[in-house]
Amino acid sequence: MARWNGRPAGLTIHVMLDRLPPDLAALAASQSGALLGSQITAALAPRGPQRLVAGGVVKKLWHNGYAPVPVPRSMDGRDPGGPDTDAIRRLPWPDPHVRLAAAALTLRYPVIACSNTAAQVHGFDLTGDERTHVLAVQDFASHLDGVVKHRIHPVRPTPVIAGCRVTDAAETAVRIAARARRPEHILAGLDAAMRFAGVDVDDFRAVADDLRIRGIRLVREVLPYADHRAESPGESWLRWVCVEAGFPPPTPQVWVTAGPGRQYRVDLGWDGLKVACEYDGVEFHTGAALTRDRRKYNDLRDLGWLAHGVTSSMIWDHRPTLVRQVGAMLSIRGAESASR
Repeated sequence: MARWNGRPAGLTIHVMLDRLPPDLAALAASQSGALLGSQITAALAPRGPQRLVAGGVVKKLWHNGYAPVPVPRSMDGRDPGGPDTDAIRRLPWPDPHVRLAAAALTLRYPVIACSNTAAQVHGFDLTGDERTHVLAVQDFASHLDGVVKHRIHPVRPTPVIAGCRVTDAAETAVRIAARARRPEHILAGLDAAMRFAGVDVDDFRAVADDLRIRGIRLVREVLPYADHRAESPGESWLRWVCVEAGFPPPTPQVWVTAGPGRQYRVDLGWDGLKVACEYDGVEFHTGAALTRDRRKYNDLRDLGWLAHGVTSSMIWDHRPTLVRQVGAMLSIRGAESASR
């Protein structure tokens, strides 16, 4: 089963300030990790920014905006290497707090994060968007390639999180959802906001009632199905397939006990009917992981469960077949509306 993208436990990001000259390191630390190109030039001569970028010490975000390059470190301070470290290196960088600090420095006024950048601060972004989205305070477009200005008027107060002012979590999620167009993506975004930012359906509904924007009608139709228990976008997509097909609503993350010390969670289940669906992401399980997966399916079968493995391609490219197969399992167990 796949899980939400995130930073592996036990690993943190440390900025390589020790590779900067002491004065620049202190300045970056005082500016939440951001530096202006003019500040680097003043300390290191005209080609200072270019030399630091070429040496992998800083990254250029946009004109005059820079940030030190991160390095993954384990709890003991060493680079552990391996897949977890590679996953960290693929995370959007600099993180939103540094990018927002750089935006405030280069724009020369306090910024309020919105859209995907606000979602990153709240912890539920699904896009990995490296651009920095802020509310516009002037009636013209940003001249910075990596900064996107949004001309919206928040309907909720903008809280401060870890020193960054951002749009409200529920409002951020609903506005992003309204741009998604497809109900599967809308549901995945709402699920993530519930899971990681503590938003509930009433919050979504209150925001949606106050907004008059394109796409909000579909958001209002989908939001009653949002659930904090979903653990990956794929699970949310699959749940919407079941809703759209008219099946009885499945429960996310159903626990099944197979014996002493053997408990399993299935991604989506109809507990009373002993029917389950498992969403399998792009990870290819081998060795011990493959053995655990097979044992799980075998134990479920021995307990009388009907289980169906689902991939992204089945959802997006072969949905009629998927609906027919899941519906057949539910029909075997006498579920109402399963043959719809």
